[in-house]
Amino acid sequence: MFPGVASAPFSVVKLGPDLYTGADAYSGYLPTGNVTGFSMMHDSGRGGAPKYGTVSQLPVVGHVSNPLVDLSSPRASADQAQVGSYSTSLSSGVQIQLSATNHAGLFSYSFPTPSQSNIVVDVSHVLPSFRGQGLGQNYVRGNVTVSDDGHYEGSGTYNNGWNRASDWTIYFCGYFDEHATSKVFSGIGTMLSSYGSGNSASGTNRVGVVFTFNESNVTSRVGVSFISSSKACQFVDNEIPPGTELQDLIGQANSNWNSQVFLQSADQRDRYEYVTITLLFTLWHALDAIEPNRRESALGYDDLFTLWDLAMEYAANDFALHQVANGRKNYKDANKYLARSRNWRNHWNSDASPLDFDGFVVPRNADRSFVPQDPEACGGCYWGDAFYEATPWEYSFSPHHDIYTLIDYTGGPDDFVRRLDTIFQPNLNSKDADRFFASAARFASPYLFNFAGRQDLSVQRSRYIAKTYYSAQPDGLPGNSDAGAMQTWLLWNMIGLYPLTGQTTFLITSPWFSMNIDLGKDKTLNITSTGGNSDTAYYVQSLKVNGQNWDKSWLTWDDVFANGGTMEYVLGSSPSGWSTDGELPPSPAS
Repeated sequence: MFPGVASAPFSVVKLGPDLYTGADAYSGYLPTGNVTGFSMMHDSGRGGAPKYGTVSQLPVVGHVSNPLVDLSSPRASADQAQVGSYSTSLSSGVQIQLSATNHAGLFSYSFPTPSQSNIVVDVSHVLPSFRGQGLGQNYVRGNVTVSDDGHYEGSGTYNNGWNRASDWTIYFCGYFDEHATSKVFSGIGTMLSSYGSGNSASGTNRVGVVFTFNESNVTSRVGVSFISSSKACQFVDNEIPPGTELQDLIGQANSNWNSQVFLQSADQRDRYEYVTITLLFTLWHALDAIEPNRRESALGYDDLFTLWDLAMEYAANDFALHQVANGRKNYKDANKYLARSRNWRNHWNSDASPLDFDGFVVPRNADRSFVPQDPEACGGCYWGDAFYEATPWEYSFSPHHDIYTLIDYTGGPDDFVRRLDTIFQPNLNSKDADRFFASAARFASPYLFNFAGRQDLSVQRSRYIAKTYYSAQPDGLPGNSDAGAMQTWLLWNMIGLYPLTGQTTFLITSPWFSMNIDLGKDKTLNITSTGGNSDTAYYVQSLKVNGQNWDKSWLTWDDVFANGGTMEYVLGSSPSGWSTDGELPPSPAS
């Protein structure tokens, strides 16, 4: 996880330390190792390989004869963090405190005295990868210029990394509040080609600047932009003008998180739930989607992270394309992709029969024969295996757009419920069944009981996972965060809804507490619950949606999100069958 400064949800700047031990530092941070810099851009919660670690500064004590060699330093004590601030002490005697805004960061340095105080700006600095799989980031080119007033501007272009990105460029602009002398450098590897000649450098060489100060206390303000260095300077001027105190930024960050996240719950009577949602949501610092967002008003930067290449995911992707084509009234393509979304059925092997259940999805050969595959195993569950991060048993529940076909394949609703409930039984096999949900491939499974008329089991099983494997502790996530996905699962569980990917359908469970959800544009979803508690009395007894009695275990975007709405729950300690007579959730491809 990224433990540094994110001043608001979806802020571009995520300012924190970068560490080196010889192992991958996915978000810059490692509990041990040497600090190689403090950089402006990180993401949070990814596995795979590191990304970003760009726009960096590194404080160095004493004469810097070659800024291209390893200048890293161990830490002298444990780092300290709070909302809006991150502090580190280096063994060189330098103390660093960081804070940030949406597009800019504040670096506060205290150097030991008497000594020479330096800040090294290395444009080539990125988070490296040591996995040997061709996933390391590359520095492509850069430029930097020091102006007469002492501030510096430039850009760096990089590629590759965990998402194998093509070339992308980030622009920067930095100021120091104290007078400095500067020496621009350029070189290849650790070999200098120029150092101290001129006020700018550019090209495919490593480039940067060493700033030297007479003062022991140094403050720097740095902005970033995907558009231009002048835009980065504008962000600094607007968000961290000269004279800004670090405590001011800490106060702003606390206000941002309080107003946008922490205080969104209307009912804070249960302080345990409030603290849990507060601490877990602070971990969600990443915004991941497609390409760098170049709109000047945008806060976030985006990434294409991962699309798995299994037939089950292709089926889901094809269904999503069907939805897009259908919405654009391109019915020819809509029908084509709907038909393709059913291709997962070709992998159903009715002769695969573990634990007295018949039929699972397994790989097939080009001659249409099935590959021998234990549905309870996936080998290493990694790139070279037929199934990634989950077993065939688990992937067999994934065609959510065609779920009634799956229910038919498994023998009908009762057998489907029995099969689905089996994965929640402890000590079922050598796998830890309770850790079944440590990967995003399994997120929807505990909610699928709704399709078989057992909404009560969806509530029971999903609540068990949330209460057992999540906590406000350092190990409080059951698996890799995956840029906030694991935390988002918990948030939807607290809300009492689960969104089906590629559809407008939300499966209903039950909320942990009453809340107001701000939907923007003066729209609100108001959720109230009475008669229960989140630990033992969480079964729905009755529900009203927008004031009307509701007997369906699902609703759509238009019902409560498009224009806002209300959901009024009465909860109790036992299942009630409140949705038994209601229409089952839709399955568009069935």
